[in-house]
Amino acid sequence: MAGLKVLYLMNGYGFGNLTRSIPIIESLEAAQFKVDIVTSLRNKALLQASFHSNQIFEMNQHSYSDLQPPGKRFFGKFFKNLKLIKTLIEENDYSLVITDSVYEVFFINPKIPLVSINNIHFSKTKVNKNTVASSDFSSVILEFCDEWLLRKLPDLTISPSFKNRRHRETPGVKFVEPIVRKCLNEEHAFDDVGVLYIPSGGDQKVQDRMELLLERHFPNNCTVLGGSGRSKKLTYKKPSLKNYSLMRRAKALVTNTGFMSTTELIYLKKPFLAVPLKGHFEQNLNSNVLKEFTTGIVSSYANLDQDFEALKERDQVSIEVTYSGGFNGATQAASLIGEIIGS
Repeated sequence: MAGLKVLYLMNGYGFGNLTRSIPIIESLEAAQFKVDIVTSLRNKALLQASFHSNQIFEMNQHSYSDLQPPGKRFFGKFFKNLKLIKTLIEENDYSLVITDSVYEVFFINPKIPLVSINNIHFSKTKVNKNTVASSDFSSVILEFCDEWLLRKLPDLTISPSFKNRRHRETPGVKFVEPIVRKCLNEEHAFDDVGVLYIPSGGDQKVQDRMELLLERHFPNNCTVLGGSGRSKKLTYKKPSLKNYSLMRRAKALVTNTGFMSTTELIYLKKPFLAVPLKGHFEQNLNSNVLKEFTTGIVSSYANLDQDFEALKERDQVSIEVTYSGGFNGATQAASLIGEIIGS
């Protein structure tokens, strides 16, 4: 299998796809696969700093505004991406295509195995009724349709999942442990990070509101990853592949409840305040995981001031985590991918 080429398609809208894809690519390369990458401009710039020998191609990144009627921007980007992916597959001797939330490839018949890396939610034996009720109907339908596609179209979907969560038998899906990018000893700075806020890419209004609250509750003791840069009382750092190092050095973390954020909060065992984005089914579901396995603070928008004050009292003490599973999903995913090529 040494030297076989793989094409890895990576969504670049948020950082979750990037931070879980990197360990999988590293595990594939450790198994002697050659990996070409297709992603957006921001991710391309970040990846080029670490993956010097890889071919990294740039695709158009979708945004929520692309979905507004009449959708010309969405379809324009979609067909350009589809053409790029189709051309790469036709012109290169790839043994397999991997997609992490890049759906254009589903409209191509690559004639080689197709593997999807994605979260499967509805396969859980129990989906909390309150979770569905507190989510936008469109968000629930979108997740349901997404999972249906992931069961039907790829040859295999690999889904990171927490060990203690039970799943229905789901044809075409293999569950692996959660994925965490282990912190490399490449950064020796010990400047004070204080409280670290990691905004979601999904809602600028929420991000602006959170920055105002952080300025009020943690003046001169809060670092924002990305952000608006408007406040003189907050420290702003550009997102990079050293994000995880910042998380390890922070006294406490403030973030949303995307699957990767949920995984990292459980793994790091640091005090945290997690705020699921309104209406997002998957984030409401992930917040239940945090409540089940940790003593961290899962907030609602109505109680943010109160919960920020509670975080102040905890920011020196590790939280209790009852999750007993591992975080070796990247190696497990690479092994499953190797089995498909070998078969």
